[in-house]
Amino acid sequence: MSELFDELMAEWYDATAHLSNMRTVRQHPVFEQIISGIRNDADMKYFFLKLEEGKWELHAMLILSEYTGERPTKGVRGNVALMKKSWLDWANEEGIM
Repeated sequence: MSELFDELMAEWYDATAHLSNMRTVRQHPVFEQIISGIRNDADMKYFFLKLEEGKWELHAMLILSEYTGERPTKGVRGNVALMKKSWLDWANEEGIM
């Protein structure tokens, strides 16, 4: 599954990296393909690993937010390093990482 996610994330990133409006980024059709492809915590962990690696950070956070319904980045928006830390701390607290 990670190969498919790699392909989809690369496609989505390439098509939307230049956009500043996150609503528009989420409206891209590949976003829904990725969300519907997540089946379990192992799949979700893929996105945390990409976030931890620094690959597709903002895109990975959008996926995680949509899939989990969580918003651990409240209060740190605009600071990617703190947003990343907030998500990784949340994953550790939830036993995902």
